[in-house]
Amino acid sequence: MVSMPPRVSVPVPARPAAEDQRFSLAGEVDFLAVPAVWSTLEPHLGGDGDVVIDVGGVSFIDAAGCRLLVRAAEALGGQRHLVLVGASAHVLRVLEICAHLPNPRLVFA
Repeated sequence: MVSMPPRVSVPVPARPAAEDQRFSLAGEVDFLAVPAVWSTLEPHLGGDGDVVIDVGGVSFIDAAGCRLLVRAAEALGGQRHLVLVGASAHVLRVLEICAHLPNPRLVFA
């Protein structure tokens, strides 16, 4: 199987610190894609507000992709959450198996 890197959108305009950071993932989020996704997300994990990721376009996620999302959620401070929007049944099932749900920092919308 050939893995294509996911498309990751990065918030371009500067947002006020109290506003959520929003991203979108599409394609395959597997062990080959994890470094690129992490390098995009990591700089935004220390701010204020929740981190919202639209995962509606994710066609495949493996255990490495799941660990990436859990790692990002756990890196958030205070009362912040990683909010996953539009998760398919496949994404939810993999997260259920790998993320030991429920996870108080990982929220589905």
